[in-house]
Amino acid sequence: MNRRGELDDLKAGLQGVDRNTVNRVIQEATKGSARSVRQASQTQLSCARSHQLEAKAYQLTKQEKLQGLEKADGLINEGLKRIALRQIIVFLDFDCFFAAVECRDNPDLVGKPLAVAGGGIVSASSYEARAFGIRSAMPLRVAMTLCPTLIVKKVNMSRYAEVSQEAASIFEEYDPAYSMLGLDECSLNLTTCVQNLAFQRYQVADIWDEEVNRIFLEQYASNSRRKGRMTSTATPARVLRLGELPEGNLPLVEALAVEVCTEIREKVHSKLKVTCSLGISTTRQHAKMCVDCNKPNGVTLMRLSGLTPRNYISIRLSEVGHFPIRKIWGIGDATAQLLARAPFNVDSINQLYDKRGLVAALLSDHQLRFLALASSGLADLVYCERYNRNLKSVSQDKTFPETSDMVIIRRVIKDLCKVVCLRLADLNLVPTKMNLKVRFADWEERTHIVTLVRPSISLDILFNGALEALAFLLQQKHNAIALGACQKFVIVGIGERRHAAHAADLRLCSVVAHSFQQDEEGKGTVLQQLAHARARVPKIPPVLPEEREEDSPISISDSGEENEKEKREKEKSVMQKEPARKNKGYGPIDILFARSVGNVQKEAR
Repeated sequence: MNRRGELDDLKAGLQGVDRNTVNRVIQEATKGSARSVRQASQTQLSCARSHQLEAKAYQLTKQEKLQGLEKADGLINEGLKRIALRQIIVFLDFDCFFAAVECRDNPDLVGKPLAVAGGGIVSASSYEARAFGIRSAMPLRVAMTLCPTLIVKKVNMSRYAEVSQEAASIFEEYDPAYSMLGLDECSLNLTTCVQNLAFQRYQVADIWDEEVNRIFLEQYASNSRRKGRMTSTATPARVLRLGELPEGNLPLVEALAVEVCTEIREKVHSKLKVTCSLGISTTRQHAKMCVDCNKPNGVTLMRLSGLTPRNYISIRLSEVGHFPIRKIWGIGDATAQLLARAPFNVDSINQLYDKRGLVAALLSDHQLRFLALASSGLADLVYCERYNRNLKSVSQDKTFPETSDMVIIRRVIKDLCKVVCLRLADLNLVPTKMNLKVRFADWEERTHIVTLVRPSISLDILFNGALEALAFLLQQKHNAIALGACQKFVIVGIGERRHAAHAADLRLCSVVAHSFQQDEEGKGTVLQQLAHARARVPKIPPVLPEEREEDSPISISDSGEENEKEKREKEKSVMQKEPARKNKGYGPIDILFARSVGNVQKEAR
């Protein structure tokens, strides 16, 4: 459902659903609930912003509009110089993955409406269930109302992770640097794979050469058919080619890309007994965008050859320009609603590109850069910048039924802190700050940042910081209720299970560790990061109160500096004392320090 509480039918299998019927069921089940009230409030704020932008647009001069267009075109032209046009990017998406795994393990479920749910929310639905308007993120009570015969299975994340890991071993054969996005999506760069295949089979050194592709269409097509390698250069079954198909046949680079993707698809089905769909393009943005065009178990292809900076935008707009802007990876429901209203009146990618000058004049530079590049098919430049940026935070969140029971809340927060600590240790990151985000029963979200008593990945330190933030947020919420800034009681739940709850009850907690301690010497180990951190704050007592200064695994110097020889001697001393110290009640973090030193010594030897 979108932020207005309506069905979002962009997902495959929902296009033929009667939206009015589904939306009516959703509204009846959620009417008066805290979530619907919150959504209505957000919609009002969004409409108010649209009115402000409309008034601002009315006052724009012709010169300002022209300057906005020049600004947007400048960003696009700069992007065209940087974008790689000669690469084969494939985006793979499993077809209703969770439901498919359940059907594979229990064949009796095949062909029946099935939903995989956890915490009262649908996580995945089969295509038979989607025919009733059931999709992920929908409350289970609404799904049962839409389809009374719906079969519901509990989420089994460990099982899905096993299947995903098995699939990853297949992807690695084609692209060792593949990138998994969640459990059911993967991005691959098949440029090298296809180039090697072309050289081995046809002795072609450059698959992008226009003359090579022309000769292939004329000569190698018949030769390939005789050898049985390819049934035809025409688009094979289960493959959709967007845009115009030159001469009715696929050029060499496209034919080989389709062949490799078909091989991946068949391997996945043969080994895992689940299906997947693939999108092929020169950018990750377009590969992901077109993967839903031919679901389930299909391949969608965009033009790969003959692309230049001059014709790139026109070709891509002819292929996907009619797609709704929500298809762009990075445009959510809130942005789509803002652009759909006046003064923009934008629904499709073509319209967004045509209105780029108005977007430049009315929205921020940050929004303009993404929207201008995304409408031109250059959003990969933004994605790469975000991906290559240093990791800023490590977080984990959990949603649960509304409660004010502090025993439950503390247990949830402690579990979240454990997960965050494990990830921090794995990434060799040491935070100096953390923040706790909570969502109350009335769907209001609040966040509080806490500076840790010292840079650490200790569970106790992180947990104590989270409890400090929780106390502050609860007090803040109770003060707001006492002052009448928000209601004291709200309606929560769906359908028959709707009930009153205190507005200060919690329904979501998120623990975020950030502001990581920088490793000044570039060693990259947790031990060294903590050593520098403690050296800068000498007044803080050691981790273990009972240990003597000479036994401390990380000593604190008065000057905050130690020469390399002294460090090596102290690290060696730690390793020699490790077996005897384990019985002194030291925590896991201290053992981790010793192991880190041991690894350093092994590498040195």
